[in-house]
Amino acid sequence: VGDIVTWYSSDGRWVAFEITSIETAPTDMYKWGVSYVIHDELDGSGDIPSAAGNDGIFRWSRALSGEPSVTLSGESISDSTSGNSVAKVIVNSDGTVDKFVTTGGLSQIDTATDWVRPDAFAPGAYEVKATATGDALDVSSDPTGTWIAFSDTFNPEWSVRSSGAEGFKLATVTIEIRFSDGAVLDSGVYPLNSDAFRLKFYQQGYRETYLRRILPNYV
Repeated sequence: VGDIVTWYSSDGRWVAFEITSIETAPTDMYKWGVSYVIHDELDGSGDIPSAAGNDGIFRWSRALSGEPSVTLSGESISDSTSGNSVAKVIVNSDGTVDKFVTTGGLSQIDTATDWVRPDAFAPGAYEVKATATGDALDVSSDPTGTWIAFSDTFNPEWSVRSSGAEGFKLATVTIEIRFSDGAVLDSGVYPLNSDAFRLKFYQQGYRETYLRRILPNYV
């Protein structure tokens, strides 16, 4: 009881069940009570043909360490640099969440929780959705306002980007996770701030010079 039995057709088509009870039946057979845990149908769904050559495989494994726990801790992600500044959040298909900034590179946000633990449950049939307010996201960002299946989009990400011609950008991205078409399991808020300061300093210096020319007493 507690171990996992998986009906396996391919790496993208399987269903995992937890054994909840074992009963001895007549003629040297056993009956198992099972509870659905997770599945993947990237390689298709529907009935498997019963004709010869369409085999199914049952795989047994030790119990997973508890039920899956979905958590989005949230994080403020800021970057400030001359030239091209990027602040990005990435929800990985392996159950983790990363951030990327131009000045610090790529790093995992919360190694203890985000976004599903145990991460053996990822990606399964989980889906992610992002909504954004504030400045426009970078064109490389994945869509907002719609549920994205990890089986369709690998490591979806959202970012802001500013260059010397744009200066400062700030957007707030709220990310939600659900299982298939079920209820939202958790959400997290990720403010993204990119600051390309070179032009800002130039503009400030130009403004100071202009004001001194038109206002003799300006200090």
